[in-house]
Amino acid sequence: MAEDINMIKGLWVTRRSPSISHLFFADDAMVFFHANTDSCTNVVNILERFGDISGQQLNLNKSFVKFSKLEKVEEVEDLKAILSVGQVQVLDRHLGAPIDFTARKMNAFKYFVDKVAAQILSWAALNLSQSVKLILINTVLISIPSHVMKCFKLPASITNRTDSLIARFWWGSRGDKGMQWVKRDIIQRPKGMGGLGIRSMVYLNDTLLFKQVTRMHCNPQLLVAHCIDPIHECPLCMGEPSTCFRGNTSWGRRGLFNVANKVVKGYHWKIGRVKDLISPDTRTWNTTIIRERFEWSIAQEILEMELPSNEEKDDAIADNVFCRIIWKLNIPPKWSLFLWKLVMNGMAVKSNLVKRGIEIEDYCDSCGTTEEDLQHLFRMCSFARYAWKNCSLNILSENDESTPFGQWIQNYIMLYHSEDGKKSERIGMFIGVLWSLWLTRNGRVFSNQGGYLADLFRNYNTAMHNFSVWKTKEEGEDVRKKDNNNNGAPPGFQRINIGSEKEEITYPQMLDWK
Repeated sequence: MAEDINMIKGLWVTRRSPSISHLFFADDAMVFFHANTDSCTNVVNILERFGDISGQQLNLNKSFVKFSKLEKVEEVEDLKAILSVGQVQVLDRHLGAPIDFTARKMNAFKYFVDKVAAQILSWAALNLSQSVKLILINTVLISIPSHVMKCFKLPASITNRTDSLIARFWWGSRGDKGMQWVKRDIIQRPKGMGGLGIRSMVYLNDTLLFKQVTRMHCNPQLLVAHCIDPIHECPLCMGEPSTCFRGNTSWGRRGLFNVANKVVKGYHWKIGRVKDLISPDTRTWNTTIIRERFEWSIAQEILEMELPSNEEKDDAIADNVFCRIIWKLNIPPKWSLFLWKLVMNGMAVKSNLVKRGIEIEDYCDSCGTTEEDLQHLFRMCSFARYAWKNCSLNILSENDESTPFGQWIQNYIMLYHSEDGKKSERIGMFIGVLWSLWLTRNGRVFSNQGGYLADLFRNYNTAMHNFSVWKTKEEGEDVRKKDNNNNGAPPGFQRINIGSEKEEITYPQMLDWK
């Protein structure tokens, strides 16, 4: 109202945008007006009247003012005396988002990296499993800069540094850096595409910004839409990227339009039912139909597209299906991650360590004749072949040696899943053998254990016992059997009969001795 009666004059973001005199959010307020004596006096009077009417007094010690760099020093001192507040040169942050930018944008967003690093450091003393770390990353670490990413495009140095910290946290242990066995761009893929679902800061930033662009596009009456669109036409409205930024474009506006340009450039023309344009016999484009239905230039572009072979398409579909199945199996989360690492060749076997430049002898500690890689350790080693042949699954792991190890695992998991469903007992036994082979190998390498068959049997039986207990808890049953005839026990207590017969928990056995 003060602006309507010419008591103050607000701020114009552009010549065509509406005037902005104030921004209110909860108990925070920002007032914009021309720096002159009349405006300052009127603002002080308005605030005093507000205090008299509402009974709330403004705390001048927590208030401050910033003047334009074009203001003279003498005028600034006089206006400060009227407002009775302190002066700052940089506004720093408002509601957690930086609003004053310098030439180096990285300095304005560096505090996000510090926040993520401090949060990771607070967890360093905890013995967190990688399954728990995955939850903490997607719920805590990713959400720290999400508020600001809805408003600004973060510099590449900030997003890369944050992604590096998150990757080091997931692969490391107790604050150590650890060794990253799988590329970062792979673990940032969705789980259905072979990744871990850890969101990339760059793509998350673009996604959140595009939501704002879409919101302004669908609601042109918003204040932010009026401030941005008058000088720059919306790329979504034009249907083509905006290549011209007139004037001194702000960092926020530039980020919004760059994201909109990415979306417009990524538009693809959808043909429709593509199979009608392909000859079923030769698996090539049907030139006659394409020439009849499309213009010459469009038809030429279609004919230049290369059609994938059936084998490539089937392999891609099978891989995506298998990646989705891994995370839906009725197995403990650590087994799902273990299975994912095996498929992605992300285990610290000797062959992988040698490739990383670590000087060690790469032969297998069990047989001592062949290089230790995943294929040999879990399939071709005599120790592994004996385990697979004598377990209840009765698998001949040495058959078809040309099959890659990841594909070999995928074949058996898909077979058991198709026949038994996601709660297949055979899948649990199959992964249990893999798990016990890995534990036995680690005990032999790091703990100076013998690594004999007895160790393998013990590790497998322990793994299957823990798996049975985990399934019981997941199904909502209490592992501890309650005595229904336990009369006389007070509420909240259980009665234990010392020396009574113990009820054994059964689980699948490892070997059938022959």
